[in-house]
Parts: sequence; structure tokens; C-alpha cells
Amino acid sequence: MTSALSQGCPAEDKTPIGYEAPQQCWRARVKDHMRELAYPLLRRFSDLYARRCVSELADIHPDYCLYGYRGNGYFFLRNKVNAVSAIRGKHILIAGCGTGRDVLSWLRFGPASVTGVDYFNYDRAWSELKQVCKGIAPATDIKFMQSDLRDMSGIASERYDFVCSDAVLEHVTDIDRVLAESRRILVEGGVFYSTFGPLWPSWGGDHISGWDGIGNGYNHLLLDKKDYELYLASKGPFQHSEDDGRTWVFHGLFSYLGASDYVRIFEGSGFKRELMGVVIDPRAVEFLSRFPGRRDELLKRYSYLDLVVSTMTMIYRKGEETE
Repeated sequence: MTSALSQGCPAEDKTPIGYEAPQQCWRARVKDHMRELAYPLLRRFSDLYARRCVSELADIHPDYCLYGYRGNGYFFLRNKVNAVSAIRGKHILIAGCGTGRDVLSWLRFGPASVTGVDYFNYDRAWSELKQVCKGIAPATDIKFMQSDLRDMSGIASERYDFVCSDAVLEHVTDIDRVLAESRRILVEGGVFYSTFGPLWPSWGGDHISGWDGIGNGYNHLLLDKKDYELYLASKGPFQHSEDDGRTWVFHGLFSYLGASDYVRIFEGSGFKRELMGVVIDPRAVEFLSRFPGRRDELLKRYSYLDLVVSTMTMIYRKGEETE
């Protein structure tokens, strides 16, 4: 792909060999609706348990906490965004869309358009996914483009009603610039939504440590450079993939920030907070309990909060009062 937006981005199409565009499955949608009948009660108990286990959560004042990932799926998160501001008939930019698999989860709300943007080029995947989307939501305009999220100067200011991302902000190398660009292209009152993680200081924060056991979940923080490289190689042959953490490690695509850093940055970003949620990884809590020697080593460099908060959800709004 060549365009004004893609200057400086890798030109090679990174679509994985054997890629098949995801399909919308009615069984999955029924399952999502059924889960939402039980999950409100689960989330309430999970919230209470998380706050009891991690008293440091009081320092960042999340609106909800989960102990473990159950109950924090796309269906729940998209509904949260839609509750803050109705999506129907609006324009969405998906920042860091990858092959575009997140796009389908927004279509049920009836947006006027969805534009996917990614640092890497996934032309073949994008072409196939557009055909799938056309069959599901023919009235929604679907576009994809390649761009560095730190400089989307090819996109007009106040162009989108929503800027959304999933599993992206832990990878950006200059979050202040990404937030500033996102705010620029949002209309007044527009919504910035992001769910991201695992965070770098957390268990498995490099997206690969711990693949072979709970005791290795902080290898990216504890091993020296040589031993860490050997550990990465032990995973086997590497191929660029959204599902292989070495893709991000080898490209240096991490923010290296913890939960407390993100809260501080967002509060100073010029956005107004609508909702913040966090997920505590039970594997992190178990590791820090089982391995006191390694826990003490980690606590010399990171707070307990940053070691156990794996994922965050941020919903913020652009408004006059934030100017």
C-alpha cells in the first residue's frame, strides 16, 4: 500500500500465510447474549474480590475491576462505549486494527463508516474482510489505510466521532502523540475508547513470557539480555503474527508503561474521563505469592499495582471543558 499516510511504515504485506477472514457467527452472538445474563453478578463479585486483594487499586480509582479476564469481552466493552455515546450513524476510526478482526464487533451498532488504520500493511486481509463486512452491513462504509498512529496528518481534523482500539496502547512508543492525534481527529464531544494489555510490567507483559509455565511470566523483566533471547528462541520458529508476542518484541513496539503511568498520562491528555476499568491477572498474584525472592526483586523496580494490573479499559471524551 502506498499513500501519504503510509510514509515510513513497512511496505511489505504482513498478512499471515493461510489467513482467512473471520466470519460473523450467529452461535457466538447467542452465546454473548446468554453470558450477559450471568456476567453482571460475576462482575460484581469479581470487583469486590479484586479490590480486597489489591488495596493499591484505591490509588487510581477505577470504575470497575475484574479479577481475571472473564466478563471483559468485546460484547461487554462495545456496549459500554455505546452507552456513553450512541454509535448508530456515526463514524469510527479503529486505531491499530491489525488484520481487521475487531471490525466485525462494531457493525451490530450500525455505524455510518468504519476506518481501520495500522502501522503494518495487511492489504490482502483487508480486501477479504471488506467483502465479509459488505455482506453483513452493506450500508456501512468500510475502509483501511496504513499509518503511524503518532502522525495521522493525512486525516482531517474533527473527522471521526469515535477513535477506538483494542490491544494497541501497550504497543505505542509515544502515547502522548497518539492521544494528541486522536484528539485532533475527533469531533467535539467525540469518544476515545481503548482496551489494552497485557501491560509491560505485568505477568506476560511482553506477550510471550509465561507461555511455558507460570514461573516464567516475568522473564522479560528478570532475565538478562542473553538469557531472554534464548528464552524467546525456545518458543520455536518465528513468523510475523498478531498472535506471536515476538512480533512486538523484535520491532520494539512496547510503551513499557504500567497502570499508574497510563492513569497519569490520560488525566493530563485533555480528555474528560467517562469510564476506567482494570483487570487483575490471577497468575500475577499467584506468582508474587509463590516466588518471594523474585517478587522482592521485581518490587525494587515496579509497584505491586503495576505488576498485577494486566489490562485497562479507558473511555474518555473530547469536550470544551477539556480545552
